[in-house]
Amino acid sequence: SAKDDILIGCYSEWHRSRSPGRLQGEAVPREVAALAARFRFKAGRVVVVTLDPLSSADTDPVAALMLHDLIDYCFSGFAPATALPLTG
Repeated sequence: SAKDDILIGCYSEWHRSRSPGRLQGEAVPREVAALAARFRFKAGRVVVVTLDPLSSADTDPVAALMLHDLIDYCFSGFAPATALPLTG
């Protein structure tokens, strides 16, 4: 399922949706916000991250670990179920 492709996420009542068909800024109970997700894209795969561990990896040990783990993960054999629907 698509939820299996969310690597880092949170469920939050304060999250405001920008989902199609919803009022912008409407709270969406139990909706997951992806901070890191994996997708199939054309013949490959991609990891999309909304966090920025690179900018503080040299001073923040948690950011350094997260960056290292994300890089290791990108070289693993992960297989996303969700396709990234980009055209063009």
